Amino acid sequence: MTCDEVLTARVLGGALDAAAAAHAAACSRCRADAPAAAALHRTLAEHRTAPPPAELRVRTLRAAAPLVAERAIRPRLARALAATLLALPAIVAWDTGVVRTVYAALTAVLPAGLSAYVVGSYGAAITVLVALSYAAVPLLAARQARASWRPAHA
Repeated sequence: MTCDEVLTARVLGGALDAAAAAHAAACSRCRADAPAAAALHRTLAEHRTAPPPAELRVRTLRAAAPLVAERAIRPRLARALAATLLALPAIVAWDTGVVRTVYAALTAVLPAGLSAYVVGSYGAAITVLVALSYAAVPLLAARQARASWRPAHA
């Protein structure tokens, strides 16, 4: 037990445990600080704070609105991602069928190497477009959530 811990306990009004009481009885500094700590405890106990202003709740909620809006983005983002991911297997299956059909048609007219190049370029372009579309989902969900939490103008 240190002198600072005993002084803190006395100022806060807590009862001293056995170790603190033994230290306070043996320490000259703690005995000397006891009246000042008791006076400070009484002063703090007598102090009353004013009740909070009536508009405090409204101001606090208005200040916290951006943080609440950020938290609201997560469920909306999860729903948006779930909805878009449900369609992904169908998109991939359909596109695989299209690529096979186009490749079969092109090999009847063009050499196999050129047909593979055209189909590969199409596949790469579709892959990039789908990836960009799915990358935009979180951005759009966040933007929608922010727009719905904007305060209305009076």
